Amino acid sequence: LKIPDYKDTLMAEYSRESHLKGGVAIYVKEHLKNHIEPVDVYEHCIELTCEIAVAKVKQEKSDLYVVGVYRTKGNLEEGLTVLSQALDRIPAGKPIVIMGDVNIDSLGKKNDYHLMNDMLLSHEIHRFDLPPTRITPTSSTSIDCVCSTYQAQDLTIEVIDTGISDHTGQLCTIQGHITPSQRPLLTEYRNMCDANLDQLRLHLSQVNWLNVYKEADVNRAYNNFSNTLSRLIDTACPVIRKKRKNNKKSRTDPTTSLMKIRVTEAQNRYNTTGSEDHKREFALIKKEYDLRLKHLRRQENATSISEANNKSKALWKIINSERQQKEENSSPQQLEIQGELITDTEKRQIT
Repeated sequence: LKIPDYKDTLMAEYSRESHLKGGVAIYVKEHLKNHIEPVDVYEHCIELTCEIAVAKVKQEKSDLYVVGVYRTKGNLEEGLTVLSQALDRIPAGKPIVIMGDVNIDSLGKKNDYHLMNDMLLSHEIHRFDLPPTRITPTSSTSIDCVCSTYQAQDLTIEVIDTGISDHTGQLCTIQGHITPSQRPLLTEYRNMCDANLDQLRLHLSQVNWLNVYKEADVNRAYNNFSNTLSRLIDTACPVIRKKRKNNKKSRTDPTTSLMKIRVTEAQNRYNTTGSEDHKREFALIKKEYDLRLKHLRRQENATSISEANNKSKALWKIINSERQQKEENSSPQQLEIQGELITDTEKRQIT
């Protein structure tokens, strides 16, 4: 979904618990994330049946709800029920845009296509027919979707080759509907440094809690406790506000852009012919493209370090960023210790 000035920060997601890969994610621009908030639909999702993430875009007139969805093949009725229940969480009359892989072909218009349309119409949502979004040497289907309460004239929808999947990407631009507040955007965080926490412990040790212990009414006792604790936390660990910075730099250049075009062309040749020669050609060009991106990333890191006032801090920031990505991608979900399977949560407790 293309909305002017929105991308780059993970805002809403569904992550699989029993499988290492897969799920749904919605990203927004870092400096505008105060205008967007996630909507909790986790309880309605069923892993590997229908997985959904929802984000609310705050607007001056009417909030927009963006829905990302992935539905696997099979379990059609259950998957559509999950999606319908998630849509029920959205207030009636609000604009909605749904995008994702639903594995329901809009070209063939079989029974599953009509069942999905009937469900969407019950929420006043229409699915827009797209060109083929998954092309292989043996098939051509449109199993990805763009659905919305907006009319066709309010949207510009494109199918684009991304070069990273056997599916195309869907780009949906909303015409003139996004009007977020123009107030200064600040980031807020509570200063929980060690010195402030020590100060909080000192304050707590000096509090007389008689207004809690001797209060007969449970609600008033709780309010007394909560108010005292909140006041002490605000005093010892104040909330700090500062302007957001957007230092995100693009890793693309003319050479990289041309290489991406070559990747897309090679993939299209292979999808058209199914030839082993074209498959090998695509793999080689894709490898060159990946190496180019890694090279640009190294250059970006080197420039960031050389231009930093505190080079040691800049270096460790890069190291910690890489380390965090590796831990997220490769950490095991279970460990076997002396014949006993230990979950990820139990592993952290042991550590």
